[in-house]
Amino acid sequence: RYADQKKIPCKFTKFISLLYGQNLDEVEDNPVELKTAQTALVEIAPIKPICLESIKTYPELARFTFKDMRTIVGVGYIID
Repeated sequence: RYADQKKIPCKFTKFISLLYGQNLDEVEDNPVELKTAQTALVEIAPIKPICLESIKTYPELARFTFKDMRTIVGVGYIID
């Protein structure tokens, strides 16, 4: 279920940690790069203002996808 769709350019500002497994155990701090099918905690910055909510307060507005050339390259949700 989605509340709305927006196309807002964003950039990754920081890779915080690399996560592994279903429990999302932290494997590496400050990874240099991510490879296919890896999970990570990252910080992103939208180029334009956008209103999103955290997963704890409003789960429907906390989820997002990253697309590049109409191909989904990442999915996630807002923690803070």
